[in-house]
Amino acid sequence: MPLRTDRVVVRYEITFEAPFHCGTGLPRRLVDRSVQRDATGYLFVPGSTIKGLVREACEQIVRLFGVESASPHDEQAAIREFEGTHWLSCLFGSRLHPGTLCFDDALLVAEDRAFFGGAGGGTYLSQQVSERTQVSLSRLTRTAKPGLLFSSEFGVPGLRFAGEIAGTITDFAMEDAPDTTYALVLLVAGLLSVDHVGGSRSRGAGRCQIRTTAIQVNGRDVEAKDCLQWLEQLEYLTYACEGGGVWCTS
Repeated sequence: MPLRTDRVVVRYEITFEAPFHCGTGLPRRLVDRSVQRDATGYLFVPGSTIKGLVREACEQIVRLFGVESASPHDEQAAIREFEGTHWLSCLFGSRLHPGTLCFDDALLVAEDRAFFGGAGGGTYLSQQVSERTQVSLSRLTRTAKPGLLFSSEFGVPGLRFAGEIAGTITDFAMEDAPDTTYALVLLVAGLLSVDHVGGSRSRGAGRCQIRTTAIQVNGRDVEAKDCLQWLEQLEYLTYACEGGGVWCTS
């Protein structure tokens, strides 16, 4: 089965259904944990956050179908990459090989930007976030730890962000779908599987829905549903890939 290289663009939209926290790790004014903002003051979701979540979702999907999933922190897996690049590394990169996809930051959609910007420009930017006061709890005593009261910013529910994944994918093509590859099917499935973004997810923050707005392969439009109908074919990657899960050649 020959390999092929496609130029791929996947555009998507995130709609948050709960408060979310994509933090900077730095305080802002009187708030201890601030959220990411662009140069004009609008919230955004870092592309690196999306990339990590999509990779995690893709690893879970392929394990479901019985395909080997090498950890990026596995020393033995890193050594095996000298013989051939693992299929996940082809999409997301590894310590030895750069990824071929670029995950852009997801920016607030134009309609929401206009709403918070106001006629005067930036009039209602502060309404993008709400502040919460939190406390760290002791697992031993199940009471509040002294001196560990802190405040956090959370984006308000209902905000929408538009992002893009672009680059090249080298993989095996589907015999009955000339514009679809195993890697593209996995990428779309992983993206749509993400249902929480940002920090404090264990406390219910960051719940969201992601939908694709456009998928292009070599300039031709492809529907997400057409990709997902081939999802069950991922189980055949075990047989299609020689060497036990090596996808791309080095």
